[in-house]
Amino acid sequence: MCVSQIRNVQDIHIPRWLLPALDTPLPGMNSSVYDVGPRGVGLSMVIDRLGPIDIGVLGAFREYINVVKIGWTLPLVADRKFMGARVSAMTGAGLRPGMGGTALEILAQKGRLDAGFEVVLQLGFRAVEISSGITEMSSYDRKRIAEFARSNGLYLSVEVGKKREREQLSLNETLEALNRAADLEPDMVVLEGRETGLGVGIFDERGNIKWDWVDAIEEGSGKCPLMYEAPQERQQVELISRLGPGVNLGNIAPASLPAMVTQRLGMRGDTYRLDISSARVRGSPADKFVYYVVCTLPSPDQAAIVSATGLGRRTVQKSLRALIADGLITEHRVSDDMRKRVYRPKGA
Repeated sequence: MCVSQIRNVQDIHIPRWLLPALDTPLPGMNSSVYDVGPRGVGLSMVIDRLGPIDIGVLGAFREYINVVKIGWTLPLVADRKFMGARVSAMTGAGLRPGMGGTALEILAQKGRLDAGFEVVLQLGFRAVEISSGITEMSSYDRKRIAEFARSNGLYLSVEVGKKREREQLSLNETLEALNRAADLEPDMVVLEGRETGLGVGIFDERGNIKWDWVDAIEEGSGKCPLMYEAPQERQQVELISRLGPGVNLGNIAPASLPAMVTQRLGMRGDTYRLDISSARVRGSPADKFVYYVVCTLPSPDQAAIVSATGLGRRTVQKSLRALIADGLITEHRVSDDMRKRVYRPKGA
């Protein structure tokens, strides 16, 4: 069975050591956020390029990390003793080291998938990934990897998308691939974003998010937890702001992880008071984003909301109507221009 996806700020867990400093909830943040219990925020997948890394720092944030992935087929080519020591250090810090999917893709293509399984077990990896970023892996091999993961108690991710820009999937192909991935019942389905976040998946060639894709993906996928690879910090902030602090994000640089946690918890300027954007709104991602902007900006008009969100005017108008109908915001005329209307949270 797939693990339930966490997408609500009410599910945020603040570490126990932080609670004494937060006995009084911060302005604009719901006091229930500080409840102690077996809860979690959206997960982050950290990418390890085998450069300098402070595993102790990552270990301090381990509850927010699902996998530390060593990709680029590095586990196959690096010195075995070095790689084993690195994986062991991660495990000792309470982290879950994982081998990226490209290594198993290439080995499957060469008919040597069993050799890949041996590498995973010998080095002590605790997670594996199924991907088709550079090849078309057969259904048989995909099922073999899934069965291998289950029989050895490994965390399983299935990545959807292509790495080369000229081979990118269409939106419909992406949605179909997401459904096929979910059929393998993984712990996480991951949308390809590469290490650049440029011209791949939900990102255009300049790294801007294609929000029409995100909306369609959010509406069309729900069988399993979903993660967006988002290597650029601005992409991470935008996804958190629009989809809420429970969105799962991947390809996070180790040095960016601590900042990512504070972004999720609404403890930085970019996402402060973010809980209001998702804790109460039950509509579409666009509705949540518009509500967040209305609650954040001082009495914005429609043009200001369009500018702040990057959404189309019709989408903003539709969200405003839905939020008014749900009693979450109110519309007000401007005294010196009766044609102009501004919006405020109800009760403000």
